[in-house]
Amino acid sequence: ECSAACDEPSFADAARRAAEAALRVFVQSDGSLRRCVRNGRGAAPGILEDYAHLILALTALERLDRSGRWLEPAVALAVHACRRFADADGGYSDTPADAPDLFVRARGTHDGAMPSGASAMAHALIDLGELTSDPAYAERARAALAAVSGRVAPWPAGAANAVRAVLRIVRSENADLARAAAVLGAGARAGPSASPSAAGSSPVEIYASCDRIA
Repeated sequence: ECSAACDEPSFADAARRAAEAALRVFVQSDGSLRRCVRNGRGAAPGILEDYAHLILALTALERLDRSGRWLEPAVALAVHACRRFADADGGYSDTPADAPDLFVRARGTHDGAMPSGASAMAHALIDLGELTSDPAYAERARAALAAVSGRVAPWPAGAANAVRAVLRIVRSENADLARAAAVLGAGARAGPSASPSAAGSSPVEIYASCDRIA
């Protein structure tokens, strides 16, 4: 992202080398991630934030290169992440269901210096949906955000990355509505009984926290 913003190719080269190293060192033969490695060894399995942030790195490179080289491993990691961390309500827990040393599975939503795994995963799914044009990723992202919305809504400033993901989905849906309205508007203008106000219109919903303001 710095490479694109600053028009500095050396940043992109460093990112590619880092991604290649991460895929070579941390991805195991079965496609799962190791959390850390020392002297070529690492037994600790990756948690949700490891998968989500590596997917985000790969999708950022794919947006830059548009080569398909980074998209395949990103999709493969997403398959593993959904299999290991997804819950029945569509949300994502920080740890896998089969972790033997945990009494409960945490689901963090706080976005501090490090964004939460849940919010990072939502962005990763949105990225994959945009890059693959597969609507299933967007549906998974919506479900992931819906699952944590009860904790995010009372304190949105503490879950800023999740709120950003909601904004991305809203913008995408509004863009879809605008495109549909443009198509419908063009068809309406072509017809003999078209209403002048139909062209380019799109539905707007406004929600207020109270019915009346004194």
